[in-house]
Amino acid sequence: MLCRWLAIRLEIMAAFIVFLTAIFCVMSTEIDYLKTHITSSLVGLAISYALNVSCLLALILTIPMTSDDDVNVNTAVGYFV
Repeated sequence: MLCRWLAIRLEIMAAFIVFLTAIFCVMSTEIDYLKTHITSSLVGLAISYALNVSCLLALILTIPMTSDDDVNVNTAVGYFV
């Protein structure tokens, strides 16, 4: 149950990260006085990196949770045998 709650929070945070990345990319292309010259390929790359970072964050946080659950199950099986 705890792992699923963590996954839901991570998905919400990942969606927020991608949304902020997209908003900043759109705002930087709209503001002309900064002379940023951001192309559509760079916008796609930024959003792609934001998705990769959020997926890696979810992976880093869910693997220890799953292994902890496995250890607890093995302990319980050893107790009852």
